[in-house]
Amino acid sequence: MGCESSKANIQSTSMPIVGNSKQNVTEQSDYDFAVVVKQNFDQVTLSYPYTKVFKDIVVNMKFYDYVVKDFTNYSREMDNRSESNLIDEFEHNYRAKTPIWWYTRQCFVNKMLTQAIRSLEINTLFRMSFFIHDLHHQIEQLYKQQAHEKSFIVYHAQYVAHETFQNLLKSIGQVMCFNDFLLTNEISEDSIKTLTKPNTAGVLF
Repeated sequence: MGCESSKANIQSTSMPIVGNSKQNVTEQSDYDFAVVVKQNFDQVTLSYPYTKVFKDIVVNMKFYDYVVKDFTNYSREMDNRSESNLIDEFEHNYRAKTPIWWYTRQCFVNKMLTQAIRSLEINTLFRMSFFIHDLHHQIEQLYKQQAHEKSFIVYHAQYVAHETFQNLLKSIGQVMCFNDFLLTNEISEDSIKTLTKPNTAGVLF
């Protein structure tokens, strides 16, 4: 089966710890879709307080320098042997680069954080809380710097499983929660035509 495509019309979104910036431009993500379609308002109210409280705590915390080494040690324990060199690089050079630079680099940082947020892996979220804090504040700072500039449209393109795609088609008028950082790009809508991956549907937000 080929790759279908669609443009999603989002009525409402809940995006904890997320911001948009001209600088958060990346390639397509190969991960499964990060959207949970909520069937009713009651389901939204059950999950929202947890993500809201977590965000409020993390973005206001202060962290010591040892948290970086604690995270890299944890990353090694999580069987990231194929990326051991990148883990070493992160440990020694984290402050030399920006959080957005690390997050948009296709490496263990993005993979671990994405998985932890989507599955609410508390252990990983706790060890990556310093990075969530730094990433959030950099996005917030960039947003403030660009707040008075001319508005622009960004897109989030992603492959989804056909079952998820069918749920999206049924989601008109419902609430969609993006329980993740969104990677966006100033690409044109025509770029959805380039989304070709077997047994998936390409969706452009």
